[in-house]
Amino acid sequence: MCQPASMIVTKKDVLWSKNTDSHEDIIDELSFHMDGVRGPNGVRVEIFPKDGDLSSNTRTWAFKVDQDILPEWWDRDDAEKRTRVALKAWKAAKVITKDVAVLREGQFYIYGGTIQHVRGGTIQSVGGGTIQHVEGGTIQHVRGGTIWHVSGGTIQSVEGGTIWHVSGGTIQSVEGGTIQHVRGGTIWHVGGGTIQHVEGGTIQSVEGGTIAEISGAATVIMYTAYDASTLKSQTAVILDRTKAGKVTMVTG
Repeated sequence: MCQPASMIVTKKDVLWSKNTDSHEDIIDELSFHMDGVRGPNGVRVEIFPKDGDLSSNTRTWAFKVDQDILPEWWDRDDAEKRTRVALKAWKAAKVITKDVAVLREGQFYIYGGTIQHVRGGTIQSVGGGTIQHVEGGTIQHVRGGTIWHVSGGTIQSVEGGTIWHVSGGTIQSVEGGTIQHVRGGTIWHVGGGTIQHVEGGTIQSVEGGTIAEISGAATVIMYTAYDASTLKSQTAVILDRTKAGKVTMVTG
């Protein structure tokens, strides 16, 4: 599997994309012809921090060749030097450690600073810092930091950190961290972590973790043991699926 930073080294250039760190996606995006008459026109390489911290000093990052067949012009030392030069622009475009007003397009890794609005693009991981408002785009992994408001877009996985308000959008999986308020949108799976208040929206599957309070017009589907006293309103619903082949509706 490709890991950041992924690049294609050619005889004269080093290619990378603001939108992806998949070698094959980079090739497709740039319409680059890898197969030449006399061998490959490019070489897939990766340069990465051994501890996974993309905010670290790039001087310590490891260089790796990610293909077996190499062209006649290939010189590993020269390629590594040119890749490290390109890495400066890659990191400046993708790794965020300072305040940003709006993210609209591209692929990003968040390690610090405050982002006021996410309206598009893809955030691969949030390990720190603050995001004020997610209105669109995709966040692949939340492992730390704080997101204040999610009203649109998709969060694939919450494994840590804190999300304060969810009023729309989709969260695919919660395995850790804390979500303070859910007022809309859809959470597909809860296997861990803590959700303090559910006042609206839908949680499709709960198999672990903790939900402290369910109120408003929320719907929560439970596949694990639960406390019915968490229902705090007559319009909130728990669909009890703890017994195979049976569904029981529990209201407040």
